[in-house]
Amino acid sequence: MHKHRAPSLTRRAILLAISSSIVVVVAIGAVWFWSQVEPGTVASHSKLVYVEPGGDLTTLTKELSNEHIISSSLAFHIYLDFHSSFTLLPGIYSFRPGEGFAKIVGLLSKPPVRYRLTVTPGMRLETIAEGLSRDPGRSSKNFLTLATSGEVRSFIEPVGVRTTEGLIWPDTYYLTPRANDREILKFLLRSFDRMVMTDQIVKRAAELHESAYQAVIVASIVQAEAKFPVDQGKVARVVYNRLQKAMPLQMDSTVRYATGNYSSPLTYAQLHFRSPYNTYVTTGLPPTPIDSPGPTAIQAALHPPKGNWLYFVVTKSNGAESFSNTYPKQLANEHKARKSGVAR
Repeated sequence: MHKHRAPSLTRRAILLAISSSIVVVVAIGAVWFWSQVEPGTVASHSKLVYVEPGGDLTTLTKELSNEHIISSSLAFHIYLDFHSSFTLLPGIYSFRPGEGFAKIVGLLSKPPVRYRLTVTPGMRLETIAEGLSRDPGRSSKNFLTLATSGEVRSFIEPVGVRTTEGLIWPDTYYLTPRANDREILKFLLRSFDRMVMTDQIVKRAAELHESAYQAVIVASIVQAEAKFPVDQGKVARVVYNRLQKAMPLQMDSTVRYATGNYSSPLTYAQLHFRSPYNTYVTTGLPPTPIDSPGPTAIQAALHPPKGNWLYFVVTKSNGAESFSNTYPKQLANEHKARKSGVAR
């Protein structure tokens, strides 16, 4: 009889040990999980998270983790399995790091308090600031001052550059009135960096003997000078050809940026206005972009077609341009433009 009791007692002991271990693991897991659900310490500052149209909870969870709003994506996923019966709406949400999961889900369950900001290709900081001022209580002047102070920067801004001109990606953004100017500018610049600052773009710009920032400057000129994508690549090639020959770029768009004349014919005095942005009187690229270039202009600046063009002019009433590689041909195209009533 004693020979049969010992194995039975051993099995019971093993089962008891296993059961105890499971209880301990579950208890530790439960304590860890609830420490994630209710961290206890909430930051005094807020961070913005943008939910794009069509965005999902997986992408959102990753963003919350990247911004250190939550400490564990796994815990949040588990929590969402029991609390995700809501429709995730696009917009900007404001969270404070350390807020409990219930608070975060509560904010996500409600439509974001937001207003729309649309940035179109070719838009300048001044116009973007005016768009932001449509939100009651927000000042275009204050935003513009911040955006040109050098306090908030893009990853590709060189040392010494203070303005964020050209570094806001053309898109439609949904903003919350809770966000201050600094938070909004950081968000807009991060969106630009995410869209533009890739290894491929840096590598391609280097192949053109330019930095990524210089490529954006070229793209901003292309955006301002060419109405149609079919002409944008050729304009970019003209820029690079003139740079290679150390010729002044002589782009009217840069004179308009320097003088603020965006609608009237440029005068002789304006064409000779002393400014680092006036490419009639200085060689090389202007010091910064002159607008926010769109994706086709950026692609044109990075992948211009081969050609020896040095000049171009609008020759058709729809804005189409003619390109030439000699000044006499340029004069002939200008004559054609005047004859057709496109230019004076």
